[in-house]
Amino acid sequence: LKELERIREKAKSEFLGEAEKLSKSRTTLSKRIAKEVKKHLADLDLPHAKFIVEQNSYPDAESEWRSDGIDRVELLISTNPSQEPGPLKKVVSGGELSRLLLALKTVLANRDRVPVLVFDEAEAGIGGETAFRVGEKLTELARSHQLIIVSHLPQIASQANGHWVIEKSGDGGGTKAGARQVSSEDRVEEIGRMLGA
Repeated sequence: LKELERIREKAKSEFLGEAEKLSKSRTTLSKRIAKEVKKHLADLDLPHAKFIVEQNSYPDAESEWRSDGIDRVELLISTNPSQEPGPLKKVVSGGELSRLLLALKTVLANRDRVPVLVFDEAEAGIGGETAFRVGEKLTELARSHQLIIVSHLPQIASQANGHWVIEKSGDGGGTKAGARQVSSEDRVEEIGRMLGA
């Protein structure tokens, strides 16, 4: 029993040592990421946004060993100047969440090796000038990654390099979806159709 206790204490000491290193790395990186996300949020028409990566130790960190270390991480945001940062689910609207996720993807894409990113209606809850800015941010991200974007907004579609139109058809026996690539005049016509919808 004494030998097992010694092995357990040694393992605990090693775990906590590695967990502390991981925690320090997270603290350093989270500050940089928060600063970069805030800059991207300003580009996306949220100039007063505050974004914080809050990091706290689990209450039972020394007794309950977790593969992800000793930290509990939560993302906090405020989008209005007089608002205190709070949990995402309590603070952001659909459009703000879309822009936050785009800002996070942009920041993290520069740190990963994922070659393709898919955005399904990244423009949820936005329109007008803000949608155009989201399109610009997607264009910026497309310089380093292949993007596949599903969008209903012409402000975003007009900035893409290639276009595919998804069309549904039904004949009483069910509905089928098909895709066709559009270019040149067909592309202009499709974006015009989006503007008129």
